[in-house]
Amino acid sequence: MNQTKEFILTPGYISGLTQTDGCFSCSISILKEQITFSPSFTITSDLTSKYVLESIQSFFKCGRISVSDRDHSANYVVSWAFGEKKIFLK
Repeated sequence: MNQTKEFILTPGYISGLTQTDGCFSCSISILKEQITFSPSFTITSDLTSKYVLESIQSFFKCGRISVSDRDHSANYVVSWAFGEKKIFLK
């Protein structure tokens, strides 16, 4: 099945998609005296709409797309680590 994949990608479209299928999260890792913050941004879609995620990736010029055949889904993920610094434990 070949669908026409034409749509207008706007900041409002991305905002709406993020509100319905997106997630912002942050993990915190502490190893010995070092703490790392790792925030990430994810949008999930059905595999048939992967082209939308590819357009968003092109729009932001960053991130990666992963595919799960088991769930028939695709994820657009932008993640990074920052804030590494030593903390002093008493």
